[in-house]
Amino acid sequence: MFTKNKRTHIYTKKRMCRNHHIIDNEAQKTVAQLSRSTKVIRIQNFKYRDKLKITTMLVIAFYLVLSNVCGINAQTRDPRFFSRPGVNDYNWPNPGDPDYRTYIFNDRRYGHYLPNGYGTNYPGRNSPGQYPQGMPNEDRFRFDPNNTNAAHTPFPGILAGWREDLQGKQRRDSLTLDRDVFVTTNYGQVQGFKVYMYDNPDPKSFYRPYHSTIDRVMGECSVFLGIPYALPPTFEGRFKPPRLHRGWQLLQAVDYGPACPQPVRYTGATKGIMDMDEDCLYLNIFSPKTGAGVAQKYPVMVYIHGGEFVHGASNHFQGHILASFYDVIVVTINYRLGALGFLSTADENSPGNYGILDQVMALKWIYDNVEFFNGDRDSITLFGPGAGAASAGLLMVAPQTKNIVKRIIAQSGAAMADWALIQDKYRAQNTSRVLGQLLGCSIESSWKLVNCLRTGRSFYELGNAEFPPQVGTFAWGPVLDHNFTIPGDDWYEGWREKDWRFLTQTPESLIRQGHFNRGIQYMTGVTTQEAAFFCSTK
Repeated sequence: MFTKNKRTHIYTKKRMCRNHHIIDNEAQKTVAQLSRSTKVIRIQNFKYRDKLKITTMLVIAFYLVLSNVCGINAQTRDPRFFSRPGVNDYNWPNPGDPDYRTYIFNDRRYGHYLPNGYGTNYPGRNSPGQYPQGMPNEDRFRFDPNNTNAAHTPFPGILAGWREDLQGKQRRDSLTLDRDVFVTTNYGQVQGFKVYMYDNPDPKSFYRPYHSTIDRVMGECSVFLGIPYALPPTFEGRFKPPRLHRGWQLLQAVDYGPACPQPVRYTGATKGIMDMDEDCLYLNIFSPKTGAGVAQKYPVMVYIHGGEFVHGASNHFQGHILASFYDVIVVTINYRLGALGFLSTADENSPGNYGILDQVMALKWIYDNVEFFNGDRDSITLFGPGAGAASAGLLMVAPQTKNIVKRIIAQSGAAMADWALIQDKYRAQNTSRVLGQLLGCSIESSWKLVNCLRTGRSFYELGNAEFPPQVGTFAWGPVLDHNFTIPGDDWYEGWREKDWRFLTQTPESLIRQGHFNRGIQYMTGVTTQEAAFFCSTK
């Protein structure tokens, strides 16, 4: 019995002893022996468990230290994270933080603040689009809440939001010059600021500031940044035409509005796009002079950025030099891009053309308000490269804007290019279905597809979605709305049928019929190796 189960036998033996009051010497000796051996075993087990526990803790601590160091190094190299330059720190701000994209310097607001906005380091940026690997460190965003003098961007001047502390050494006479500018428009009062230039666009070498100190102002410009020309196209406004802004009492137009959602590979500090949001319908105005006493109104030049209708932003063209030295008013605009701007199911659920309709509304806003900035609304020139040039040509023949446009400067693009306007509605439908499959939406019907994309997908998912078109040069673009149903006047509150219309005939047909401003002046041009873009492997 003892050889089979000593512990059970002793337990039984002890119980029998208690029950029968029998003292068994042999049993007592056995119990004493086993108790001593049990103590030794317990001590040995305790030491073993203690050693195992200490070893486990050391391994975990070493793993945490190693992973932390590797994580910090990876985040320091990774442009998706905010970090202080030269410091292995990984502090990154979140939307809603007091210092997030907003900076106060000398009691003045710089940087952009949107409580519900997202920077270009948004969650899910790697899907469904691809995050660019090997992006240079200069594209990293800097954030240091404890150091207000730290440069948050590698660029000075206008690319840093005109922050005075990022523009190098301050000139002595600038302290006595005017700073703030106020203009009253049809939508309310706008506060801008003046920019002073101490250098000509192309001066002789011995006039340059690095040869000698120049404190003479060569030119000045009144700048108004981030003026909303339409209501935010969010929530019920997604996949619908823009609506006029309701106005404001006083607008501080001292910072660029966010860029419209686009693939993250086109964003970053060195690319001039540090913030993007679905609330992106803003324009910027550069005027030589906004005060009274101007003998003649300034001509107006409206810049429409390119980017294959997928990427770009209004701040890519800096209009202050052109406005200051050539006495013209320069206006740059944002418009919706990609699926958010041109999704078309070729029916009443999503006719499309939202991005080009944004341009129409921006042009109407400029026509109605540019005189308050000393601009001549009867002398409006549209110019831009690529998709901007094609857009200018389309606006030249569109019924809503053909009488507003007086001149066109088309740089490497035209309205009659095969990629400028999608004339086949089945191609537009197919592109929308491909997007729906990519984002996991049902494509059984256009209503299910649009409803999923409107309510079930975020703007950064829609903006970052990239795929090669199965037909055509580019995936997205304006659509000819001549052979499908448009929502009627009573379909949606706040929208009328005419708001959805853009072009019912091709630009070529409209030009042949003479449906454009007969006095228009048109200048176009190309660059060398123009088709090299289509030979790129990217």
